Amino acid sequence: IVNAGVEARKGKEILIADNPKEFASKTIKLLKNKKLRIKLSSDGKKFLKNNYSWDKINKQLDGIITNL
Repeated sequence: IVNAGVEARKGKEILIADNPKEFASKTIKLLKNKKLRIKLSSDGKKFLKNNYSWDKINKQLDGIITNL
């Protein structure tokens, strides 16, 4: 599964294609739809910042170390 472990929401922060034809279709959709490109980009950046920033990862690591 492409999104396994990341947990981004399909269609909200990420587009997922299971085969080359679907990948091409979604790529063309993004090329034709500027509003969708901007929204996915913005939502994806927010998702990454909120879930995978260095600050967030360091806090999680501190919690793990503290509980050892």
